[in-house]
Amino acid sequence: MRTPSIKLIFLAGLIAGTLDILGALTVYSLILHKGSVMLILQRIASAALGQVAFKGGWAMALCGLGFHYIIVYCFTTAYVSLYPYLPFLKKHRLASGLLYGLFAWARHESGCAAKDEIRHPPFSMELSLYRHGAGDAFYRIAGCLYH
Repeated sequence: MRTPSIKLIFLAGLIAGTLDILGALTVYSLILHKGSVMLILQRIASAALGQVAFKGGWAMALCGLGFHYIIVYCFTTAYVSLYPYLPFLKKHRLASGLLYGLFAWARHESGCAAKDEIRHPPFSMELSLYRHGAGDAFYRIAGCLYH
């Protein structure tokens, strides 16, 4: 079994993080009108920095984007590292993607959503399928490493 490479983890995190933040900004800013792109990114930063994040303009929005990618890279590293040891991830791609969606929803609801007004809707198949895309990206990239 090969050790996950930094390049693989970087690429997987970049793809998954970019798709995730673009999806979130599209839904919450453009479709649901929950705030501007800057405000939504500041809300991410406020989870770590508190109310000062709302006074820093685009600089704090960029901090929020940075925090988003830090979280994504933590999950990417864990997923890619665990992939060879959890046969379930290889054998049941759809189920593991749906479980990833449930986990992502629960993580959001118990963490940053508890501090602000941006909440995911109650768990739904549509949300899980959206998050499945990120789980599927992890699966495919991890699969390339180990095959």
